[in-house]
Amino acid sequence: MNFLTEKYGGHFARCIEQSDGSAVNFVELVVKSLPSYRDEAVYDGQRVSFCKRAQILDGLTMFVDYRVPQMLSHKGVLVYSSALKGQLQRKKLIPYGDPDEYEIRAESILTVHLIVNHANEKILLEKDTDVEQRLNAPFVDAYLWKKDENKLISTNKHHFINE
Repeated sequence: MNFLTEKYGGHFARCIEQSDGSAVNFVELVVKSLPSYRDEAVYDGQRVSFCKRAQILDGLTMFVDYRVPQMLSHKGVLVYSSALKGQLQRKKLIPYGDPDEYEIRAESILTVHLIVNHANEKILLEKDTDVEQRLNAPFVDAYLWKKDENKLISTNKHHFINE
């Protein structure tokens, strides 16, 4: 990572210091410094950014790839339009930046966020817990990613997105 050497004297701690302890500032700094961490497209006339790699660095959200939407769809949590469902069943590639691709990703992030919030509300109602014992999006993402992995692979229910 040349940006660490060039901008921060080779010390990652200086990069974090410049973020003032803010995860959002850190993500913005990483995305600005490393083009490969930008994940942007135009959706409905507006620029939309997921910045998945940078967000994962700080545990802000789930890692938006094909597997979690695949699982959420398989379990009936995400329901696609007939046209999109047909496209996926025909294994037609959805181009990176396509409105359908961005909708799938955004809906997946929102769904995992709602799952986390609901689970954490239940945890707080059932017993007195501290913050370390609560769920977060990366944990739910990892759980869903591994859940029924072999079954989904054998039924070939993958989302086909061309990045």
